[in-house]
Amino acid sequence: PDGTLIATYGSDGTVRLWLLSTGELVTTFNLHTQQVAFLQWLPDGSGIVSMGNLGEVRLLDTIPRAQRMTQR
Repeated sequence: PDGTLIATYGSDGTVRLWLLSTGELVTTFNLHTQQVAFLQWLPDGSGIVSMGNLGEVRLLDTIPRAQRMTQR
C-alpha cells in the first residue's frame, strides 16, 4: 500500500514479501497447507489476508510488534 513492498503467493502455500525498489526477497511466510488462491492488503496497509483454494483463511500482520507498540 505504501509502494515499498509487494506481496506474492504461490502454489506451495507461501506468501512472500519483496522490496519493490530492488526486487529483493524480504521474507517468506509458510501460512497455508494448500495452494494460495487469493491475497489482499488491508486498506490501511497493516496486514494481508490470504485464502487457500480450499477456503483456509489467514491474516498476516505486516507491522512489527515493537513498531505497533510505539504507535499507541
